[in-house]
Amino acid sequence: MSGVMEKKKGSPAEKVLERLQDAVTTHFRAIKGMPVGFPYFINLNPELLLRIVGELLEYAPQQVGTLQLVFPA
Repeated sequence: MSGVMEKKKGSPAEKVLERLQDAVTTHFRAIKGMPVGFPYFINLNPELLLRIVGELLEYAPQQVGTLQLVFPA
């Protein structure tokens, strides 16, 4: 995972997040169009996805800001 390698090298957060996003995009592109079944879930690789989510959460803000929803009139 290049995102983890970038993090260990001390790269800026933007570069690490970009690499992690690339990993997610590539991963889901590989399973796109597969029929849902046992092979799909094997290729989905939930352990990998959880590792990526864990890495992404390290860059999440510690405190949630106020959310303002804007609805069209």
